[in-house]
Amino acid sequence: MDIKSKKCKVIAAWAAFFLSICLLVESGVATLNVLSGNGPRGVGVKDAFSSDYEDTKEFRRFVSDYLDTFLSMATGGPVNWYGRYGDVAYSDDTTWNIGDIENTATAVVEEIAEQGWDYSGDYSEDDWEYTVSPKKVHASIKNDKNLLYDIRYDGKSVYTNDDEGFLKNGEKDLPSDYNFYLSFADGKASVVKDKKAVDVYGDDLYREDSKWQIPGYKNYTVDDKTKKAEVRMAVRKTPVNYVQGNYSSDSGSYYGTSSLYDTVRNLNQAKNAYVAQIVKFIVGLILLGIYLALRKYKKDGDRAIAVCTGKIWMECKAGLVILVIAGGIAGLNNYIDIYYGWGYYEYAAEVLYPMMYSLFANPILVLVFFWTLYLFVNDYRYNKKKPGKTLVKDIQKLLQTRNMEYPFQKKMIRKFSPVMISGIILSVIAALACFVTGYYLYDDGGSFGVVLLLVALVVLVIVLLVGMMKQYASDNQVFASEIGRLVDQITKVHDGNMTDKLKVPEDSDLYEAVQQLNDIQSGMDTALSERMKSERMKVELVSNVSHDIKTPLTSIISYVDLMKQEENLPEEVKDYIRILDIKSQRLKSMVQDVFEISKAASKQLPVDLEDLDLGKLLRQTLADMEEQIEESSVTVKAQIPADAVMIHADGSRLYRVFQNLLQNALKYSLNGSRVFITLKTDSKSAKTTVKNISQDEIPSEIDFTERFVRGDESRTDGGSGLGLSIARSFTEACGGVFGIEVDADLFVVTVEFPILQD
Repeated sequence: MDIKSKKCKVIAAWAAFFLSICLLVESGVATLNVLSGNGPRGVGVKDAFSSDYEDTKEFRRFVSDYLDTFLSMATGGPVNWYGRYGDVAYSDDTTWNIGDIENTATAVVEEIAEQGWDYSGDYSEDDWEYTVSPKKVHASIKNDKNLLYDIRYDGKSVYTNDDEGFLKNGEKDLPSDYNFYLSFADGKASVVKDKKAVDVYGDDLYREDSKWQIPGYKNYTVDDKTKKAEVRMAVRKTPVNYVQGNYSSDSGSYYGTSSLYDTVRNLNQAKNAYVAQIVKFIVGLILLGIYLALRKYKKDGDRAIAVCTGKIWMECKAGLVILVIAGGIAGLNNYIDIYYGWGYYEYAAEVLYPMMYSLFANPILVLVFFWTLYLFVNDYRYNKKKPGKTLVKDIQKLLQTRNMEYPFQKKMIRKFSPVMISGIILSVIAALACFVTGYYLYDDGGSFGVVLLLVALVVLVIVLLVGMMKQYASDNQVFASEIGRLVDQITKVHDGNMTDKLKVPEDSDLYEAVQQLNDIQSGMDTALSERMKSERMKVELVSNVSHDIKTPLTSIISYVDLMKQEENLPEEVKDYIRILDIKSQRLKSMVQDVFEISKAASKQLPVDLEDLDLGKLLRQTLADMEEQIEESSVTVKAQIPADAVMIHADGSRLYRVFQNLLQNALKYSLNGSRVFITLKTDSKSAKTTVKNISQDEIPSEIDFTERFVRGDESRTDGGSGLGLSIARSFTEACGGVFGIEVDADLFVVTVEFPILQD
């Protein structure tokens, strides 16, 4: 699988997990609300999916409420108004439904009075009630023809919006678009729907879950005055919206809408909400299935998120936790304050359930808590062994980095600056504290002399403190200057300057250290000169000897070639010539190796650095040595990645390095064993490893990269002991790192180079 395909699967797995959790949590919260009787828009499942809105609980509540209102209007009493039958208009194009208002009731009543409503009755904060005159109720609903009504008292019509007289003969003369009729007389109601009588009272006993919440049961009766009231109602089968605008109001335009139309619209919207939740649940299950199918890739997404969260300061994480907890506490307090009042804290059992329900019935709050917890658990899971990133450490690192821009002397002075600033701040605070204390002492009748003495002592302490700081700062500046010069001198010695000497006064605290540094500098200069001379003589000797050997060696090789061309030579002579040829070629190779090692040791080996593919170079070396590998008694196993591993080195020199390593492994490995060649990379380097099991015991105390060093001095295989020395010299000349590890008979060689960054 390529990287791009894997990345797409990781994203798909994590996206499916995230979306499935969000959708299923939202659906689960919605289900919880439904089970607790709080469906979308306050509508139950049965009502939302009912094909006839007149068979719903919402419609029966609508009819019952209006019947209560009409009975109050018939008897002439004020109507207990909760805003269920219309809207109280408010200015600035806003409609206030009185039943939903949670602000101060007095302000609402004043607004009603300004709009021209008649208000009577008392407001109680406990039950939130106020009443309106029947005339204003009739004025606000009479134009809504979804509901036709005729209200009578003692046989006389009191209020009606039945201008056509459809209700005079009961349900007989109703238009075809009105299919529901209710008549209330003599304390009982009768209902006809679609020209069929409806059983209203059942067993004639009123219960809290009775289908119709209207008077007329044996145990739900009306007073004698109300028995004289008669109400006739007809409801439109398909309500339409009636909107009444009032543009002559002093406080601005407002409008009122049809309550029945709003009820039907509320049912439809609740149905759409249920359908949406069902769709969300199904989609959530599908996404959950996708996540389960790709769950092994989600771990890579978790690691990537952990990398991101690991870069966030611990202070920010702690702040997020505090913010979430504080938000939850604030929500609980707000719930208690609004619905229970602060005096109800003692009723924990009574308050706890509704509080928790109010929090966890909100899917956004649940998801915020869940994902916050998930991110923290995921961050701990993958970053628990890593040092935490903190704002304090980053600020300290930033200050240290900024200090690196200054010489050592300035660093010393800047380090003391916080001490001085802190001392000054503390002095100011102490002075202020003393002044405030003195003021209150004097204000409470204390002695002015005591206050003055206190102030004088504070001033004296501040003066002494500032003087001491000033002197300390001066001494610190001189000391910092001398230390800075000493550090600069150490830097010069590090950079190779062995001639310039540092001078400080004899009374300086650093005089002895400076003299010792000067002595070290002189000794290093002498030792370095001797070493340079020795290395130069060694290189010259090797070069001269190699040059002197090459001339006769070339002659020997030439004469050997001529002797090989002679015919009719005895067999023993031919054997002698063959041996001379092998030994002369070996001597030529050894002289050339010694010459190149000497040049590498003296940093004079020419290298042609270029960008090259290390994996390709290894495969080429193995291909060129395929014949030697097949003739050997060992098996070579290579693990080289197919992707390019780019480094900066000399290809010809590295080719020689790996050629020597392979020849060494083929020559000295145990018969029938395996040689492993691996190339592994990380974000910074490429590491090539050659492993083989030696056929002889390997001494652990020998440095195999020294010239002419062999693992077994008794070997007679013709090896010169220069192969590993050449490999190390060429590797280091190209900028790499060469290493050897010995573990019993296991011989491991590593060659490591930095990877070129894109």
